[in-house]
Amino acid sequence: MGHNIVALITKQKPIKEKLEFIEMPNFVEKGFYIIPLNACHSIYLEKKWGIYLEEDEEYFGGLGNIIYLKIIEKIAIEIGITDYALIGTDYFGGIGSQAAKVYKNSKQITIKNAKNYDENCLVGVDINSALRAIGVIKEHYKDEFDTINLSHYRCFEKYYEKYEKYCEE
Repeated sequence: MGHNIVALITKQKPIKEKLEFIEMPNFVEKGFYIIPLNACHSIYLEKKWGIYLEEDEEYFGGLGNIIYLKIIEKIAIEIGITDYALIGTDYFGGIGSQAAKVYKNSKQITIKNAKNYDENCLVGVDINSALRAIGVIKEHYKDEFDTINLSHYRCFEKYYEKYEKYCEE
């Protein structure tokens, strides 16, 4: 089974009404909010907010779920979070890639002593280093990823099916 997700992870409680207004689900695991992101939904938000993207805009995500950072950062501001990890996975059968970026006060920061990834559209540091940077403390016999149960979230597509038409335009 594959593992293909893009999500914001934060200790800060997002503004519920804003999440509802932009129709985004969220989950809570061990005090951390997991906010799934989706390429088709991001195109919808881009149109809704009237955001114009340049050809050379930076993007993030696994194959089939690539999202522009400008939209991701706008989502974070809209839902009231400033400190978060942006994570992405793109695995199938144990082969694939991962990456993460960390934001403090809405600005991307550098994580020291982290493994760097740069494969396809996943560019950043390893996810566990990013999760540590936002305060995830690994449990005995688990890494940070499994401590907040991210391995249980294999894909978020079902939450965004009604937005698929925006990817087809």
